[in-house]
Amino acid sequence: EPGPTGGGPGKPPDGGGRADPPPLVEDIATASPLAFRVAGVTGHRDGYHFSSEINLVSSNESDTLILSIQLAIAVPTEFVGGDWRSGDQRGPVVATYIEFFGGQGGMPLVGGRFLLLETGDIRTGRMRVNLPPTEVQTRRNR
Repeated sequence: EPGPTGGGPGKPPDGGGRADPPPLVEDIATASPLAFRVAGVTGHRDGYHFSSEINLVSSNESDTLILSIQLAIAVPTEFVGGDWRSGDQRGPVVATYIEFFGGQGGMPLVGGRFLLLETGDIRTGRMRVNLPPTEVQTRRNR
């Protein structure tokens, strides 16, 4: 029986039968999918700490959505915090589900479900990102 962290790669967290994958990005207010694709995931592991930048681009390549997240590598992996930005919009990120695999001898995979919040007096959900486990490329020093 899977625990609250999920059913493993490719399985829904509730442990149920095979389901269609959710859209990569969806607008919470309208419950409609937004046409984005993964442009790249970079990251760096330092002991039990992992930071990553997830770059998404719209299908017409006019919009970008960037999530910066921090994880604590443990059993289970813990979401420490994060933020998102797209143009002049930005806000905090909350993870509702995290997947992190590997990283000891090769490049890790990171995935999960992220709620992108608006900033202000009342933080409300703006978008949801459903990232399948995606290979992380080494972050280059700039």
